[in-house]
Amino acid sequence: MTDKQIREFIASGTLLRLECLMDGSAAFIRFFASYTSRYQEVGAVRRMDKWGRAIEVLMITPAKTVRRKLIASLDFHCENLDVSRADVWTATYYDHPAIIYFATKETFVVRQLLTTGPENYARLIQAKAKARGYTLDRDGFRKGDKIMVPFDEAEILETIGLPYIPPQKRANV
Repeated sequence: MTDKQIREFIASGTLLRLECLMDGSAAFIRFFASYTSRYQEVGAVRRMDKWGRAIEVLMITPAKTVRRKLIASLDFHCENLDVSRADVWTATYYDHPAIIYFATKETFVVRQLLTTGPENYARLIQAKAKARGYTLDRDGFRKGDKIMVPFDEAEILETIGLPYIPPQKRANV
């Protein structure tokens, strides 16, 4: 970036918006450390998307007793907590929309890839998977009835014939 572009970027408030979102996400994600075996920031924060608005977290679905404790903690720290769906909860955390996605150990990497997005990238990889005879959705990665449990996002993309693109570069795809 040129000096002029950097000045315009800072003046536009874009950097401040991204910093606020990332700070909010860092504080919000601390909730999950004691409630699950695995969690990951996804969405705009993982992509470092300057236009992102929501804090998005993906986590392994905790046991029912732990879920109740998590709900109590989130209810104390958040506004508008909605836990009516089993696979996605929503809330407001210090004026930031917050979305919590749940996955099993088998579907975690697939949900990570799809929820990191952006949407057009997720649709592209789903279409490519379908063209190769695979199903790629929130329920996992499958070839017919065979459930595939990928190690990471790169493994999924390699299987369907796409190169791995780091989350920060996916907005331009």
